Amino acid sequence: MLEHGGKLNHYIKKYGIASEYWLDLSTGINPNGWPVPPARTGLDTFTGTG
Repeated sequence: MLEHGGKLNHYIKKYGIASEYWLDLSTGINPNGWPVPPARTGLDTFTGTG
């Protein structure tokens, strides 16, 4: 298993819980995540007029 920001292998060993019982959400803190378009600002965000 690859190491992520969540140190999953460390905690598998520390708590003695098999890897199939863990849900690794560390990709949510990936500094190289998917590009996201800029957020819209202003009232048009809510009215759909922009």
